[in-house]
Amino acid sequence: MFQIAKICFDAGALLMPANDPYDRELVFEQADFYARRHGSVDVQIGRSAMRAARSADRPGLVCAHCHEPLRAVIFHVAERRFCTQCVKRAARRVDQLFRPPH
Repeated sequence: MFQIAKICFDAGALLMPANDPYDRELVFEQADFYARRHGSVDVQIGRSAMRAARSADRPGLVCAHCHEPLRAVIFHVAERRFCTQCVKRAARRVDQLFRPPH
């Protein structure tokens, strides 16, 4: 099945293929880049959506997966916060990201 990823930011949007884990990893790298540049971006892969935003280095915020402090960019997914590395790792199983926590 052919999937498209859409990264939306103030100055426009970027459309990218998101068919396989490698494509999705590139999508998250670009989302990280544009979030650092523009402050925040909306990311949509298929029908799943999330937001990537530059962190204000707020102490106490940790990644929902690795529990490390969130630094430069925070990915907001289904009311959970993830670091870039965990989101990229989870790109292989993108549908699992969007399930509500247990």
